[in-house]
Amino acid sequence: QTMEILQDLGYEVFILSKVDISDTAIRAEHKKSWIRKNLPCIDEDHMIIVPIDQDKTSYIHTEITKSILIDDYKENLRQWQSLGGIAIKFGNKWKHNRPYRQIVKDIFQVVPIVESL
Repeated sequence: QTMEILQDLGYEVFILSKVDISDTAIRAEHKKSWIRKNLPCIDEDHMIIVPIDQDKTSYIHTEITKSILIDDYKENLRQWQSLGGIAIKFGNKWKHNRPYRQIVKDIFQVVPIVESL
């Protein structure tokens, strides 16, 4: 439902997920299958599988300064933010030295944050 709300608000929603390069095709299909089942509002063109040794920023072809990355991995968030994007940390641990805009423990917390931007 959160992804559908973001789409209704006019956001183009992508799922970027990293996979191990040793068996990329198998893991990619498992992830896409999960997305199809759990997030049916996301079409195939918006499911982006990124090899684990590459950064997510190189896979986005829209202006990153208008893009929000919700991620649990600090390096992805740092790279995104260094290019002017908005980084939202998904997880349950907050550390003082992290520059993330927000931290969410539940995906449902994303909508109010996005609406306030």
